[in-house]
Amino acid sequence: MKPIAKFRVVPVWPALLLLLPACWAQPIITAPRPASTNQPDPLSAFMISQPPIDVTSPISVVAEFDPGTIALGQSAIYRVGLNVMEQSIEWPDTIPTPDNCTLRRGASGQFLQNLGGTIVPQTTFLYHLKPATSGTFTVPAYTVRARGGDVRIPAATLTVVAPGTPGIAAPTRIDLTADGTEYFVGQNVELQMALPSEPNGNVQTLTQADVVGENLIVDRNFRAQRVVTQIENGVARPVFISEVLATPLRPGRTTVIAKGFTVGSPFQGQIVISGGGVLTTPPQARYTLVDSEPLALNVLPLPQDSQRPGFTGAIGTFTVEPPVLSTNHVAAGDLITLSLVLRGSGNLERVLPPPIEPQPQWQVFPSRKENTLPAIIRQRGFVTFEYTLIPLDDSITATPPIPFCSFDPDSRQYVDLSVAPVPIRVDPSSFNPAVTGRLSLIESRSLLNQLLQKPEEPTALAPNLEEPGRAAHRLTPAHQQIWFAAVQLLPATLLGGLWFRERRRRFLEQHPEVVIRRRARRAIRRHARRARTAARRRDTRGFLDHAIQGFREACAPMAPADPRALVCSDILSALPAHLPKEPVTTVVTKLFTSATQWRFNNVQPGQDELLGLAAEVDQQLNSLRDALLNPR
Repeated sequence: MKPIAKFRVVPVWPALLLLLPACWAQPIITAPRPASTNQPDPLSAFMISQPPIDVTSPISVVAEFDPGTIALGQSAIYRVGLNVMEQSIEWPDTIPTPDNCTLRRGASGQFLQNLGGTIVPQTTFLYHLKPATSGTFTVPAYTVRARGGDVRIPAATLTVVAPGTPGIAAPTRIDLTADGTEYFVGQNVELQMALPSEPNGNVQTLTQADVVGENLIVDRNFRAQRVVTQIENGVARPVFISEVLATPLRPGRTTVIAKGFTVGSPFQGQIVISGGGVLTTPPQARYTLVDSEPLALNVLPLPQDSQRPGFTGAIGTFTVEPPVLSTNHVAAGDLITLSLVLRGSGNLERVLPPPIEPQPQWQVFPSRKENTLPAIIRQRGFVTFEYTLIPLDDSITATPPIPFCSFDPDSRQYVDLSVAPVPIRVDPSSFNPAVTGRLSLIESRSLLNQLLQKPEEPTALAPNLEEPGRAAHRLTPAHQQIWFAAVQLLPATLLGGLWFRERRRRFLEQHPEVVIRRRARRAIRRHARRARTAARRRDTRGFLDHAIQGFREACAPMAPADPRALVCSDILSALPAHLPKEPVTTVVTKLFTSATQWRFNNVQPGQDELLGLAAEVDQQLNSLRDALLNPR
């Protein structure tokens, strides 16, 4: 067996780094802009045409009881309204509660009203207060956060009178009812929200009607609204009714409440009026948030022990029509379509097509559900499933069976809806294995499965090694080890260092005084060290030269001249203004006077007197070096 050729992988990133300067040197070519057509973007035009939302007006707060007077035993609605967005309000978990009262948190909602070309938000929070005794009860003022600031909620007062007092109106509430008390997970729950009319007979409608509850999906696409007449205390009163669908997701006891804004004119969807009733349009609509009493629902889990094959979530009462084939006479290898219609009442819009079990003589493609809106499926009462099949043998006499079942919540049992095989005639394929000597469709499929399951034989690229290879310390791939990530970070680190160096160079190019002060600090430190060394050696000449040169270097950044050309007067005039000048002036004057007498008059200064200035010279040089580090 020939040995396998070994290839060495060469990293590419060093070559890329070499090409970076050439890339930076290339001129930047910008693509020409297309000629303007003077036609605005439709989406931008639509957004610009929308009225703005008012978020800058002063915050106004309304806190009130509805109604302001109730009889003992009744409960009143405590309503707080703010003209700000609900997302910008930090509402507290608890609010002050009067004594001898029970306060329960209700619904909250937001309504956007168009007033004069500006959308004004209105956010409302509801509470239900039930006093235990008669008298006057006040919810004191408190503070909440809105728009990033504190907003004061004013106090509200409620009067409670004795039962039977005439002229006491009941608060406006939604009557929430369901079509049952116990439901199963995944079953549709029909919830009905009823809102009575006003005492004068005007119909009150609900907008943004919704149902809120935990572990509940509300189908807002399905909404039925109507106005019916009900007899209350011998008087016929119109009642506005809105129906929605909800689906529980988890077993257990859950609580739901209904909410909506009452108004005298707007409607959502079609309205059917049965009996007498008047729909009025107020001059300026006022949207008032109302809610309902909590409604408890008991959700049960689906039984698992008696579940039949083919259950895909169908809960209700259903029937399956006989399946329909696109044709009942085909040749082996041809494609046919099987249509299945499911009728009944229940969660039709959520039912999935039952799968067909794999058959050796059939090729089954994934089933499809018709692409129709859920509201239309529920309204017409049926849904269609389609299956695509291919017969692989001419010995087939019928389609494969389809196991299917549904759960009936009334009987609490699974109902068998399995689809029986449909007779079909399959002719031999035009591809005749006896004539051509080739495999049939079933044989080809079986052979392909065997090849996929058969282990791979050793080849030149994948030999069957008899000896163990090189030992590995760990089985973790190289790209999952820490060193691999570190190696990949090296190019980024190098590029970051080059970028930082270039940025530093440009900064120093724009601020040369930084470089000059840095050089001066280094020179001061060097001459101060040499001056100390000369003082310890009793070298008067060396101490004098290095001390004077140190002061020259310290004042050179403030004087536009070479440090060696500075004289005593230049140094004294260039001293920093924030340092005390008297000590520096005394030391510098003594040093330059001694140097001048020694050089021009050949008068050598006293060694003890001059070397006695070493400590003062070192201190003043350090002060000047610190002044260059933090210039003022």
